Amino acid sequence: MKINSNQIFELINNLSGIEDRHLLEFVAVLKGEKEVMRIHINKNDEYALLEKFCTENSLLIGHSDFKLKVDWVNEIGDTFLQDVPWEDESAEMFVAYISKSNQDALKRALTIEVSGEHLDAGKLYGYPECCCINYEKISTGEFWINSLLDNSDGLFFKPWNNKLAYLVHSYAIFPDYFPCSFTCKGTEKISKQYYKLGLDNGLVDFVEMQMDFMSRTYLISEESAFSFKNYVISDNTITLNTEDLQFHGLNVFHDMGNTSLEIPYPNKQDNLYWYWKGIKFRVLVFNEKYT
Repeated sequence: MKINSNQIFELINNLSGIEDRHLLEFVAVLKGEKEVMRIHINKNDEYALLEKFCTENSLLIGHSDFKLKVDWVNEIGDTFLQDVPWEDESAEMFVAYISKSNQDALKRALTIEVSGEHLDAGKLYGYPECCCINYEKISTGEFWINSLLDNSDGLFFKPWNNKLAYLVHSYAIFPDYFPCSFTCKGTEKISKQYYKLGLDNGLVDFVEMQMDFMSRTYLISEESAFSFKNYVISDNTITLNTEDLQFHGLNVFHDMGNTSLEIPYPNKQDNLYWYWKGIKFRVLVFNEKYT
């Protein structure tokens, strides 16, 4: 089956609850490599568009028997939702589910949503069990970045688990969930699966772009996240070029122009913290070469 990526992109552009980064999930469903995909629907006419897409691509579709309302939003805009009865006229959002051929999986998805079992739901959507268990803490208020940092010791990491790329660049190659750590073997496996899906289905530029974002050096503070494309690792020193940095939050390096930051590191096993103008940064290098 040949994937029509333009058709998927057109659909994504007309569904307000998803973005371009979800393209590979659609490909995984169409190829039968993802059992169920969960999609937020914000308006009824969006569901009609999704139904049309599913009919044209021989996919099964269903939807929740409840609606959704915003429960709370964290400091970087991640939105957490709560279920409300379908009859609640003040709510428009609901959940759609699509699958290549598994009607039972669609029914299980609805049951899991109602019971609120994050572990069972995450496993149905193909997420690693360790990440589903860790999400219990995030869903009750722990900031996902803090959870990732606390669970990840060291300086150098493989790029496959880099959720920070989603924060700064709006892309990460694995699906829309929170890895338990930067060393999660399950997430690494999924990322490699999705990377190969992209390569095999004519999306080379798309997956290479995401891997570029994920394969950078990041500085993380309480208020900001910075991504450095241009960096040099030498003996016990990391040199970051600030010219092409990208960021989320407050850009404290905005007036530096084309210059470099020199960050010494004693070893790669310990967490590396660096202070600049009184701001504490955690330094993380996502590059398989150094792991």
